[in-house]
Amino acid sequence: GLEIIKEDYEFNEALTDALRADYDMIAVNEMRSGKAARTLLDALNTGGGGCFATWHANSAVDGLYRLEDLLRWNGEVPPRRMIARFLDAIVVMGMDDNRKRCVRDFALIDDIPDDAPEEYVLRSIA
Repeated sequence: GLEIIKEDYEFNEALTDALRADYDMIAVNEMRSGKAARTLLDALNTGGGGCFATWHANSAVDGLYRLEDLLRWNGEVPPRRMIARFLDAIVVMGMDDNRKRCVRDFALIDDIPDDAPEEYVLRSIA
């Protein structure tokens, strides 16, 4: 008969394997775990081609706080200036009155200077 072998292959392992390839862009859909968030930040720190990731939040700054929450579940939270250095922009999607998807906000993320308070600096351009 047919033998089925199940092997656990976690998202962060797949992302780590993708980083070993010569990539232009990595797309991460529905980031929901601290391991995935940590692997993503490690990927962004390698200087690779770039990344597009999604997670749920109500605003641009809430998206950054959500990323912090995901990392907290993994037992760590890097300094906000590190997160701000790795990310360039946040796009907040929503539904319009006709129930069609639309951009609610598009915010650029500025670096946080070493001598400034650790608060995110966002510039909305939507």
